[in-house]
Amino acid sequence: MRLVSHLLSSIACVVAAGLAQAQVDDSARRSALAGERESEQSRYAAAARACEAQFAVTACLDKAKRERRRALDRLDSEQAKLDQAVRQRRAAERRARIDEKQRVAAQRTIVPPAADSTMAAQRAGSAAARTASAPTRRVRNPDGRALDAAAAASARQSAAAQRRREALAHAEAAHRRQAERAAHRAPAAGLPAASAASASRLR
Repeated sequence: MRLVSHLLSSIACVVAAGLAQAQVDDSARRSALAGERESEQSRYAAAARACEAQFAVTACLDKAKRERRRALDRLDSEQAKLDQAVRQRRAAERRARIDEKQRVAAQRTIVPPAADSTMAAQRAGSAAARTASAPTRRVRNPDGRALDAAAAASARQSAAAQRRREALAHAEAAHRRQAERAAHRAPAAGLPAASAASASRLR
């Protein structure tokens, strides 16, 4: 993996250097083409002035124009080749940048199997060391005996169950006491019987 990465990096450096040199050559050639255009225009202007002094002016000017046209066509063809080379170079630069990004992303995401297993073993060893070095949590019950966490939880559950039983017994005792007080309470006195005189008046 490291060898492949180094190889890709070397290729990218070579491509970058080649592209930089191509840019320098391109700029120089464009300057040369511009100079040749100016020279051709100057040559044509001089030929046109020379044609004016001749008897067959039209034929002379046509010949000068044809020569200028051939020269400019050649320069245009070279200019088109330069433009095509620039487009190809820019496409190569884009591909090189994409390849470099992919290489960097692959280095970040891909972990060699040996390194992966080594890291897993290190993590497992660290976890085991932490577990072994961690002190056992211990609490104390009301009697002062040391209990571990599981025993303490069991003791809390037993104490809660005992409190529930005591509350239930207390409620039952209170209910019995209320029933006993109600049973011993004297019944209410009945209404007095109506006298005969009162009964006759009611009739």
